[in-house]
Amino acid sequence: MELTGRSMQRALDQILRRLITQGRLTVRWPDGGTATYAAGPGPRAALAFASPATVRRLVLDPALAFGEAYMD
Repeated sequence: MELTGRSMQRALDQILRRLITQGRLTVRWPDGGTATYAAGPGPRAALAFASPATVRRLVLDPALAFGEAYMD
């Protein structure tokens, strides 16, 4: 089974839904869509993913990929 950009986006979406427990995170996906993960008051942040490859790397190896994506 090949993992597509869309399936990786769905996987990261599910991870973020569980991970965000305070504040609000707004994500702009490579296809131009946006999603907001909100859990009440707290800090606000936003991320924009320019490529599906970045989303894939975050799902497969988040500890390494997050820093690399930030540097890119």
